[in-house]
Parts: sequence; structure tokens; C-alpha cells
Amino acid sequence: MIFLSGEFIERTGRRERRRASDLRIAEFLRGRVAEAKTVEEETLLGFVRRNRGLAARFGITSEQGVARFCLVQVVYGGAAERDPGVASYLMRPDGDPEKDIRRLVDTLARLSAPDGGA
Repeated sequence: MIFLSGEFIERTGRRERRRASDLRIAEFLRGRVAEAKTVEEETLLGFVRRNRGLAARFGITSEQGVARFCLVQVVYGGAAERDPGVASYLMRPDGDPEKDIRRLVDTLARLSAPDGGA
């Protein structure tokens, strides 16, 4: 008889939920970033996983927040966390990281609009 501990089952469930979330974020990126459409799934999932860890350092843990952080990483060539402006904005003591990443993505979208956000 095989015995599976509750801890093992919970860990497995968390891992499966995380992978499902990573797949949804990858799809989100494929829908918004032309280059993501041609990247192999495991490569894109690796990008998502790395950025999930980086986002967590800023207090961004929701799936939507991580997806937005991934978009910011694309805009900044994978180095948004090293940009002093981005880092200081996301680490403000009075800030809300989830709201701040949304505002940052909205601002970047306006600035990249054909009219330059005017």
C-alpha cells in the first residue's frame, strides 16, 4: 500500500497551481508581445518563473501583478529590477506594489502609444 502524506499532496497541488498560473501568464505574454509568440513554451515558462521570484521581492505576488511585472521586464530588456527608477517606485514605503505595477504598465502603454500618450 502506498501512503501519501497530506504535506506531499499539498506540495503537489501548489506546484500544479503554480504551473497553471505560469501557463496563463505565458499566454498573456504571447497575446501582447510579438517575440513571445515564437519562443518555445519551456523557455517562456522559465522567464515567467524567474520574474515571479523577482516580482515577489517587490511584494508583487498576484498572478495579474506577476504578468504585469513580466511585461515591464520585456520593456526593460529583462533588467527592470536594476533600473533605479523602477526599483525605487516599486519599493516606496507608502506604495502598494500590486497597484504600482498596474500604474507602471498603464504609464508605459500610454507612452508607447502612437500619439506618445498625448
